[in-house]
Amino acid sequence: MFKNFYMKYLCTTDPWPEPVARAFKHLNTDVYNTMQGPNEFVVTGNLKEWNRWNDLQKIMVPTLLIVGRQDTMAVEDIQKMGQLIPNSRVVVCENGSHICMYDDQQTYFYELLKFIKDVETDRFVK
Repeated sequence: MFKNFYMKYLCTTDPWPEPVARAFKHLNTDVYNTMQGPNEFVVTGNLKEWNRWNDLQKIMVPTLLIVGRQDTMAVEDIQKMGQLIPNSRVVVCENGSHICMYDDQQTYFYELLKFIKDVETDRFVK
């Protein structure tokens, strides 16, 4: 079940890119379980009640939020974050999952470079 879930929502590239596979091979499950819990569906860790929505309005630096259409995070939540962070831009990678720098590289890197150039040249517009 988790393999199917991860292949759809975490990284759709098959096989996974070497850095992703290596990261999972070296995943510290003690830290993950402490913070998250046993998996994405059973959240029992110390992040269970963690909520920073009210603090997002305090972020004043230009912020880029990138989300994949098939992400583990809801596109609507990322869009809401973008509304709450004053100097933010939201990009949805239509062909991406949680690790859209791999499965929607064209959109991801185009928007990332555009954001960096806009910030560096004071042309950042939400």
